[in-house]
Amino acid sequence: MLNDLGVASYYLGSYQQSINYHLDQLEIVKELGNKELTSSILINIGNVFQSQGNYDLALKYYQHSLEINREIGNQSREAKCYSNLGATFHYLSQIDNAIYHNKLSLNLAREINDFAQQAVALRNLGCTYESLGKYQEAKDFYEEDLALTNKIGDRHGEAQCLGNIGNIYQALGEFDYAINFHEQSLIINRELGIRLGETRSLTNLGVAYRSLQQYEKAIQHHQESLKISQEIGNYQEEGTVLLNLANVYLSTQDYNKEYEYLELALKIFQQIDNLRGQAYVLGSLGVACRNLGQQEKAIEYVQKQFILADKIDDSRLKGVALTHKGSLMLYQNNLSQSKEALLQAVNIWESLRIGLNHDVDKVSLFNTQTDAYFLLQKVLVAQNKYCEALEISERSRARALFESIKIISTELSTQSHLQKVEELPNINKLTETAVNHSATVVEYSIIDPDILYIWVIKPSGELIFRNVDLNPLLEDDTSLREISREMQQRLDAGSWLEDASNFSQQLYDCLIQPITDLLPKNSDELVIFIPQHELFLVPFSALQNKTGEFLIERYTILIAPSIQILELTREQKERIRLKTKSNALVVGNPKMPIIPFSKPQKPLKPLPHSKQEAEEIATILNTEAITGSKATKTYIKQLLPKASLIHLATHGLLDLFDELGIPGAIAFAPSNGDSGFLNSSEILNLNLSADLVVLSACNSGRGVITNDGILGLSRCFLIAGVSSLIVSLWEVSDNSTKLLMIKFYENLQNEMNKAQALRQAMLSVMEEYRNCPQMWAAFTLIGEV
Repeated sequence: MLNDLGVASYYLGSYQQSINYHLDQLEIVKELGNKELTSSILINIGNVFQSQGNYDLALKYYQHSLEINREIGNQSREAKCYSNLGATFHYLSQIDNAIYHNKLSLNLAREINDFAQQAVALRNLGCTYESLGKYQEAKDFYEEDLALTNKIGDRHGEAQCLGNIGNIYQALGEFDYAINFHEQSLIINRELGIRLGETRSLTNLGVAYRSLQQYEKAIQHHQESLKISQEIGNYQEEGTVLLNLANVYLSTQDYNKEYEYLELALKIFQQIDNLRGQAYVLGSLGVACRNLGQQEKAIEYVQKQFILADKIDDSRLKGVALTHKGSLMLYQNNLSQSKEALLQAVNIWESLRIGLNHDVDKVSLFNTQTDAYFLLQKVLVAQNKYCEALEISERSRARALFESIKIISTELSTQSHLQKVEELPNINKLTETAVNHSATVVEYSIIDPDILYIWVIKPSGELIFRNVDLNPLLEDDTSLREISREMQQRLDAGSWLEDASNFSQQLYDCLIQPITDLLPKNSDELVIFIPQHELFLVPFSALQNKTGEFLIERYTILIAPSIQILELTREQKERIRLKTKSNALVVGNPKMPIIPFSKPQKPLKPLPHSKQEAEEIATILNTEAITGSKATKTYIKQLLPKASLIHLATHGLLDLFDELGIPGAIAFAPSNGDSGFLNSSEILNLNLSADLVVLSACNSGRGVITNDGILGLSRCFLIAGVSSLIVSLWEVSDNSTKLLMIKFYENLQNEMNKAQALRQAMLSVMEEYRNCPQMWAAFTLIGEV
């Protein structure tokens, strides 16, 4: 009886009452020595604490139940405990622990043919991978979950699965699909009379309509959800819906209404003692007060948020609270306190990455934490601390990539110097990198739509900072990011004279003109650009000044994701020089594989000029080109680790090919059931020793742009151990590519370095196609010269 009352109170959101009922019953069954029932009650108590956001206590009760179930051999409930532990670790942002426990649950449930528990474990895994931004893998888990729930006739589970798949489409920006799945979920919940499920479906629909900026529909669905949650007395859901209503009013800039709903949400979360919910709302109240001009009140809320986050030991929430505080202090021009708060936030964000094993996991986490870095750069610039600002700029970019390359380099190297690479950027080390490369290093940071920071380090090590006001330089309220994308798209479409040249000149005015006096006079001297975000899409070679001169005519250009990575690729080049014998691998126009998901199935189009390109380059390099049906993925994959130079003249694709969530694959000939596509996860696992990889393939330099750089083929090759790459930013005709590449290798044979050889090859093709930069400017050198 007490157990039933406890469960009923839990579903009504009366958490303390639920705990009291369960604890009373726990005392009784312990005295009776009923371990089966004891383990069940412990799980119920854990569920209540989990819903309250009291995760440490939830873990304690789940762990206790797990020990009892192992002792009595109840494998079904043991699997349930694993999934409960996994879900709780997910809420604590302990991602590896969450995945580990849910996989334990899934494997055990499969062993004992417990389909219902398999579905729960799959659902939990989907939620965890979704939180990492690994949407394809999450969707796979959800769809397997859906198949199982349909198999066992679990209509309630089906409704949950449909809602979860809807959330994936929501995250991907496919809002119409999201609405379709949420409506299916809503229909089932209404048919079954599951009012809690109904309110969640309505809430999800409200969120989707808000994303579509259909605010009236969003409010309508949230109000309906609110009414149901109040009718069933579920305070947790009521608080969540009130928070979502506040978010709608934030979107409509009705800050008074936003504040009103946030206060109501706070009272609800206080009533049910949900500390995590309270902390989240307090932060939102701080932002609302800032928008209302109530600065002191805003700071008060943020400080309360930090105290609560510290109490429940939630590092993410502490980081959010400190970022809010830093922003508010900056707004008040209290630079010292702003700096202190933001440095603490940055340190917290960086500590969270330590527990993640995969490059993509780190990127997904880092991509949500960049506000603190940009705000801190603003504070330091306001304090005229330009060197410290550059250190923070470096800490904000390509950190996951840096850590991945560092790990690989250390594992592969017998040289101790690789293990001495600084963990955090140091201004002396950064300027030393420019000196080591005898180069001018230019690092960009887009702080706000109208503010661009540029640091220039001269070959002497001298550092100069420029703060560029973009407002006079941009037309029609566009942003630097928008112009970068527009220019790239125009070049991709081959429309230079029509409109791309205008974007090229705008980008020149923003990125180059403010620092022309700092750049070298000798065109053979190296300029290394460190872009940020959409600036990775900029073909720097094709930027054009008002006299019509292209940047490549004046400078020798190299691109790097960060100054620290530039130093690491230099170390990789030294490792490769000591280890690898000269051995070139040249592949061209393999027998093309079937395009994934194409209906009807058809192969990629052949690249006849790529075959000629590969054969002529192979002659220059004194090797034999591998082409046609001989160029199978299986065969090429065996040869890649042995090569010191790799030239791949084939298609590059950007679709999501692997479960890691990194886009990109290279097309080779299929064989023995193998698709022929070498995907990015396979590249990551290759121990390469190539000084240069040339991806003479369409779009090989593009990918998903994150605050950690571009996720794509070039990133994978850097992590796999190469020191430099040449990649393309848009689709290039294979004929013009052939001309440029042959000239590039001829220049290399004439003892030019890679950057000089690529520049001279571009200038050669430019002689014939000056007004068609799409024919010669697509390729960019990344890494080492």
